[in-house]
Amino acid sequence: DDKLQELRVPIQGIVGLVASTNKLLNIRDAWSDERFSNKTDLRTGYRTRTLLCAPLASSTGKVIAVLQCINKLRCEYFGPDDENMLLTVSALLSDLIQRMVMESGYESFVQKNDA
Repeated sequence: DDKLQELRVPIQGIVGLVASTNKLLNIRDAWSDERFSNKTDLRTGYRTRTLLCAPLASSTGKVIAVLQCINKLRCEYFGPDDENMLLTVSALLSDLIQRMVMESGYESFVQKNDA
């Protein structure tokens, strides 16, 4: 199935490591990596092979989310181009979220003061 799906996972394993270190991780064989938590795979029946994870950090450096790409198509590995693309997407999303939060706060402030 080629549909994009969201799956929220606990902050543990690779995701937890990326969140706590604020560093990108590229894993070629997830199940053989001791940092990988297979709990979600076992629960869902999905088999994670390759992982590419990047932190989504605020302008102050605080990690607010982790982006994760799983199982590159055609059983290939994620490479430097994939890493750069995910870091770019992460930076763009971070900027967008921060703008949305600022605008939401500003709009709330204006609404309170107009009343």
